[in-house]
Amino acid sequence: MMSSTQLSLQAKEAKHVGVAEGRPDPARESYADLIRSSIEEMNDLKKLQDSSEVDEKAFLETLPEDCRYKITSLRGTSSGFDASVETPDLTTDNYNDWLLEYGAITNTCLRKGTVKGESSGFFLRTYYRCQHNTRQWSPSKDPQRRLGIDPTARVKNTNCPFQLVMKISKENVTTIDIHSQHNHSVGTLEASNFKDLSEETIDKVYKLFESGLTPSTARQQFLSDLKSDCMDEITFHRQKADRSIMPRKRDFNYLYEQFGRERYGGKDSQMFVKLKERLDSYKEENPEASIKCQIYEGDSKPLIIALVTPLMKRVRREVPQSAELVFVDATSNTEEHNLKVFMLCTYHVAGALPLGIVITSDEKESTLCEGFQAL
Repeated sequence: MMSSTQLSLQAKEAKHVGVAEGRPDPARESYADLIRSSIEEMNDLKKLQDSSEVDEKAFLETLPEDCRYKITSLRGTSSGFDASVETPDLTTDNYNDWLLEYGAITNTCLRKGTVKGESSGFFLRTYYRCQHNTRQWSPSKDPQRRLGIDPTARVKNTNCPFQLVMKISKENVTTIDIHSQHNHSVGTLEASNFKDLSEETIDKVYKLFESGLTPSTARQQFLSDLKSDCMDEITFHRQKADRSIMPRKRDFNYLYEQFGRERYGGKDSQMFVKLKERLDSYKEENPEASIKCQIYEGDSKPLIIALVTPLMKRVRREVPQSAELVFVDATSNTEEHNLKVFMLCTYHVAGALPLGIVITSDEKESTLCEGFQAL
């Protein structure tokens, strides 16, 4: 008689032989049938919901609550309907906020299309489209064709037919016409990946840049902070997929360029305008400081900035050896423009004490002489 261990081994061998010979696995087949039936059940439920006629209560729940509405027309199903409402509470001052709130409720990012002037009793008509309608339709850019080639491709442009028209009459009554029909998902993680960056997210990224982080290190820190704020992994991955919460890599690079342009004037002549403004601002905050600046205008007129802070002036007055011995520490390659920074110090029992700073665009003898004389 065989032992229980031998019987167990024979059963395992028989199972492996069955799989190797291509015999169907009953457990695996029943699991696949369960998944298939669940998917079919969900599809049937969705078809039932999509085919049901839209009612006024469900439609009003998709509109911001701060306004009074009068429904003048509503027809269609839950998956696609045409509606027209009137409200006296929307004006040119607050309708942008209404659009943002409407987009948040319906998971729709709107893009402004055509703006028409006075006509047919309205002094302003603005047409909005879904962000998944990004360009004129072209067979070569058919998203279904692209997905057929690469099923994993991220497709934004689906030529979405959604449209919202905001019309403000001369009597200050706003009419909103909505053709609500999307040909793409609006509540999935893929759809959230195309959202616009929120103002709160942009402010968080800018604060990381202000602390001196680069786009790559700022993204790592942002991800770390986001993960620490989430209660579990599911919440983290859901928020990570939402672009309005977690920017993409190229978003960090773009925001870094915008940050530099806003704070420092970018890389063109506007940079020198921002530099002059910052030096003037520093002079106002520190009237005792001495600042001399020569703006770059070519090799014949290099950039020269000579700065003596109130602390440096006090060192010059109180430390006698500052008039006897001066050390010059030169540093270059500090940033992309390769400016040269010269730090002037004197010796003291407490260590080196600063006397002045000279920043130049080159290291020519004439440039350095002019910079040191400006101190």
